[in-house]
Parts: sequence; C-alpha cells; structure tokens
Amino acid sequence: MSNAISSLAGTEQQHDAKKRPLVEKWFPRFGYASAEIGTILIFEIISSYLGLYYTDAVGLAPAIVAALMLIVRIIQSVGTPIAGNIIDRTKSRFGLCRPWLLWGLPFLVVLSILTFTTVGHTTVTKVLWAGFTYICLSVVFTMVDTAKGTLVNTISADMNERVVLNSYRSMGSSVGRLVLSGITMPLILFFGNGARGYFTTNLIFAIATIPFLLFAFVACKEHVAVAPDAPKITVKESLVSLMRNSQLLWFVLFNLVATGATLWRVSISTYYYIYSVGRPDLVSPMLMAFTAGQFIPPLIVPFILKYFSKKTALMFGSIMQGVILIAMHFTPYDNVVLIGVLTFMFGVSMMGSIIGFSACSDCIEYDYYRNGRRMPGTVVGAVSLSVAAGMAIGGSLGMFLLGVVGYHKGVVMDMAMRSDISLVVNLIPGIIMIAGIVILIPYKLSNKRMLEIQEANKLKDAAIESDVA
Repeated sequence: MSNAISSLAGTEQQHDAKKRPLVEKWFPRFGYASAEIGTILIFEIISSYLGLYYTDAVGLAPAIVAALMLIVRIIQSVGTPIAGNIIDRTKSRFGLCRPWLLWGLPFLVVLSILTFTTVGHTTVTKVLWAGFTYICLSVVFTMVDTAKGTLVNTISADMNERVVLNSYRSMGSSVGRLVLSGITMPLILFFGNGARGYFTTNLIFAIATIPFLLFAFVACKEHVAVAPDAPKITVKESLVSLMRNSQLLWFVLFNLVATGATLWRVSISTYYYIYSVGRPDLVSPMLMAFTAGQFIPPLIVPFILKYFSKKTALMFGSIMQGVILIAMHFTPYDNVVLIGVLTFMFGVSMMGSIIGFSACSDCIEYDYYRNGRRMPGTVVGAVSLSVAAGMAIGGSLGMFLLGVVGYHKGVVMDMAMRSDISLVVNLIPGIIMIAGIVILIPYKLSNKRMLEIQEANKLKDAAIESDVA
C-alpha cells in the first residue's frame, strides 16, 4: 500500500530495536530533540518579537504589520501540505526527511538574518523588504519544519519508540523556549533596544541553529521506507476521504480556533508586559514563567487521559486557558506576583498540542476503519493546515486590533490605552478559548469507541500481513 509503512518492516524494527547498540538507540532521540531546538531558535524570535521589531524598531504601523503577517501565514497554510507532498516524493540516499534539514539550513540562517535588517528609509521600501524577507523565510522554514515533523515516522516503525522520540522533541522544545525566554529580551536591551539590538540577538540565534540541525541530520538515520510497489492515492481521493471524515473535520475546526486564540495571545503578549504592566524588564521573567509552566503538561497529560477522554481533556484545557487570561485582564498592573503566577499557570494550561497529537492519531485510525486506507500524511497535513490557518488568523487579528484601539509607536500610555492593550492581548482571546469548546460537542471518538476501532483495524492489518506473506 502506497500510503502505509510496510508492516513487515515495522515488525523487523521492533525486534531489531532490542539488539541495537546504545549509541544507535540514543543518538536519534537526542538528534530529534536537537532538531526541535534548532528550529525553535528561529521560530521563537520570529513569533514573539518580529511584530515588536516591525512596529517599534522599523516604525511600521500595526495595521501594515497585521496585513503582512496575514499574507505570510496564508502562504504557510497553503505551503504545509505542499511541503509534505514534496517530502513524500523525495528520492535521496539520505532518505525522505533528513536531506531537507541539510539543504534548508543555509537558506534558513541567511534569510533569518536578512529578516531582521532594514533597507531604505521610506515606508514603501521598508514594507517591500519586510515582505520579501519574511515570505522567503516562511517558505524555507515551512519546508524544514515539515521535514522535522515527518522525520519521527521514518526513524522507526515502532510505535513505542515514536512516543519516546516525540517526548524528547517536546523536552527539547521546552528547554529551548525556557532558555530563549530568559535571554532574548536582555540581549535585545544589551545590544541597544533598537534595530541593532534585534539584529544582533537574532544573528546569535541564527548561527546557533547550525550545529543543532547538523547534529540532527547526522544522528537521525531513516530506517523506514514506503513500499515501492504500492498503488498511489490520487489527490482527489485524499480530499474526498478527508471531507467524509466527520470526526477529523470537527477536530480540525476546533484546532483552528484554539490555535488561533493561543497564537493571538502569544504573538502580542510582550505588548501587555511592556505597556499595560509598564515593565519592559519583566518580559524575560514572564516568558520564562510561561515556558516553565509548559514543562508540566507532558507529566500530567498521560495521567489525565487515563481517566478522561481526549474530548473532555481538550475542553478542560481550553476553559482553563480562557479563565486564566480573563483573570489576568482584571488583575491590577502593580500586582506583579499574581501576574507572574497567572502567566505560569497559562503555560501549565497549554495541554492542547499534546492531547491533539493523540487525537490526530485517532482520526487516522478512524479514517482507516472507514475506508480501509491509512493516510497519515494526508490527515496530518489537514491538521497542520488548521494550525497554520489558526496562526494566520489569530496572529494577524491580534496585531490588527492593537491598531484599532489606537496603539502606535510613541502613543501616550494612559490608563485607557493600557487597559485597551490588555483587552486585546488577554480578554478577547480568553473569551474565544472558552466559546470554542462548543465545536467539540459533535466529536464522538471516545476512549471506548477507539478501542473498538483499534480492534477492527488490527484484524485488517493481520489480513494484509497474511496477503504479503
């Protein structure tokens, strides 16, 4: 089957995994964590500081920045499934995914550096340069990041090992975000708190990306290949199957809203701490508190899912996020301790992505149960598309509304403006997070239902193995 990893290859890998030397066992795990850190070095400063750089250092209006980010994220939304298709068709002695870590690295570094440079003195020139560099960086980053996300499926066919690999990836993400949240703003302030500060800080991170992605390329050998003699599934067949997968459609819609609200808040959170709270020096400690909180979900989510369905857990996480943000909006700006606690708890509430990975797998198994074809790439592509679309809508709306309430470089920060910024950063996305849970009401893949589906799918897999033998 073209859309499935050879079941025989998976069986062989499970036996071989026990015999592998320790180096071969641990290298891919640390390599996969290294790949995550390498991309985080680029992604974090872009997602958290590029908007601030454009408005405060370059001097672009928030509405222009919002439009630029919307265009870039629409391109990301369209580019994610295209990147997946390109990876599936890659033929290289290095495998399907690893080559893109190597080939994309120099372009990723150079374009990241250029994105934090300013060309010209007129608004038109600045906008054109910002658009060109940001769009080019987005295209390359999408290609590398999609390859990284797909890599886990070609390193090993053992499902348990994939869980371990994803755990190392998650830990790499948490460590990377924690370090970056602690040093990024201090570095920007140290180097000048203007265009030079942003450029120099980003230059350091871009150069630091190189050894992490190179190590990932060396350490993450690909051992799983798609069966070469299997019939291909057409794009039309894939789309028809997706549109008939009602459970996937509900999950994708919820994911779009949840991701949009989360990225809305995260992408402009620095405005709240700098202007509403009036403490630029708190940006790094608060981002560190937020990142520290994200160490908790990997520890508690497996326990939660033992007793509650993924649907219930996703709803609970969204309600928790919304309540925390609403509480933060009504917290006095001088109560730094409470703001710090709420910021940490907002990090703790970020359980959706971890639970979402499992829910995505359920949708893949449900699709296989429905039509007898496993299309993990197509399903993951649809979910990735919802994430990219959520980022496009949420990130752009947040920046746009900052302009609507009157924020611009040099605006007088009276109490009304401080409150309006908090309303945009905290209150509105908090309400959206809570309201978004109604989308999951028709989602029916409970734990009991998934056990029934898995048993039925095992019978299909056994029949396929029997045919191959």
